[in-house]
Amino acid sequence: MTDRAKKISELTAHSNAPANNLLVIVHQPGLANAETRKITISNFFANVSSNVSITGKVTVGSVEVINSTGHWVGPSQTLSGAQGAQGTAGPQGVAGAAGAQGAVGAAGTNGAQGAAGANGPAGPTGATGAQGTSAYAFSRAANPGNKLIVSANGTAGFLMSSYVGNNPTVFTLNGTTIAFDLTVLGDGQPFKILNSSNSEVTTDITHISNTGVFTTGAGAQAQTAGIVFWQIPVTVSGTYRYASANTSALSGNLVIKDITALS
Repeated sequence: MTDRAKKISELTAHSNAPANNLLVIVHQPGLANAETRKITISNFFANVSSNVSITGKVTVGSVEVINSTGHWVGPSQTLSGAQGAQGTAGPQGVAGAAGAQGAVGAAGTNGAQGAAGANGPAGPTGATGAQGTSAYAFSRAANPGNKLIVSANGTAGFLMSSYVGNNPTVFTLNGTTIAFDLTVLGDGQPFKILNSSNSEVTTDITHISNTGVFTTGAGAQAQTAGIVFWQIPVTVSGTYRYASANTSALSGNLVIKDITALS
């Protein structure tokens, strides 16, 4: 638009332009030799601008900026109107790229050991063991004075402690227990006790090994170590025998006297 003198009130403004959209620009303010003082009135909303001549005092709000002689007396900085209302929020921006995965943390320490659990119920009762040797027979084994120590004189015969010579006749009483200690006998002559019919005795006979293992009945016969106990029944009397299972020359009589004859 060309410059022309015009009152501010005569400027064309957009019908919807708020007052805050008017910008007043003063050209060459305060020059004493200028007949008139030009300002530019610009309405940015409607894109309307014009130059006007100012010949009198100009007040912006309550602030005088140009006096009656045309000199600029206002502040040197830009004059601003009241702050406009806040505009609406813009659209949300796109999501940023995902960050890199963090490093794996170190493994934690092991927890403390838990307390021991309660005891479980008792198991079933085991099977009954084999019957042991009578306390009487075992006490005889512990007392060396009540046993005969048996050894072998080569192949000539058995030797018995308290007796003289090979294969001595041994005397005992029924109703008592006789013990034969085979500790020094050796493996060559397994020791047996035979009845009057030359059969092995299998009743009331017990063997205790050097390690304390008990064997009864036929298993107590033909032993080469340990101690053999025979609890002689009170109904037995007469001549029995002891013998080697390997050598017939090792054999002697075992005479059983009736204990009632002593009464």
